[in-house]
Amino acid sequence: MPIKHFEDVPGRMMWALEEAGHGSRIIIADRSLDIDSSRQRVVDYRGRTSPQALRSCLKLVRHEGLITFMAPDVDDEREEATLALVEFGQLVTDLSIDPTIDITEQDFSEPIPRLGEDGFKSLIAPEAGQRQIVVRTPDDRPYACATFIVGHSQFCREISDF
Repeated sequence: MPIKHFEDVPGRMMWALEEAGHGSRIIIADRSLDIDSSRQRVVDYRGRTSPQALRSCLKLVRHEGLITFMAPDVDDEREEATLALVEFGQLVTDLSIDPTIDITEQDFSEPIPRLGEDGFKSLIAPEAGQRQIVVRTPDDRPYACATFIVGHSQFCREISDF
């Protein structure tokens, strides 16, 4: 029987997030993002979207500093290219998250920190000694990816905050 409020979070995902210590990188990955499963721990998310997966992760672990989102490429004019980013933006607003902005990479005309696909892939490239957990979602929208670093406290927020 699933734990109330965590129906979309399988046991392996909960376990991986529980083991994530301060400084670990959590990557929310859509179906199309290439992941090196030999160098990164990959767990599946049962929900439908990457923003829902991020919300679930933030119920279980605190973030430190930036939550960075993948942004559509400048020349991508598809209507669906910004759908996931808009949903991520709503999540940031709903949770009153203050996504610290990295002034070297950010476009200040946007309300949330974001990187193009190449910049995002560079950011999440496995570093020696850094634990990474990839939460693979079934989201098939383009650019439905986000990442953050786990903060000091593993104590989650009150469930009512979500």
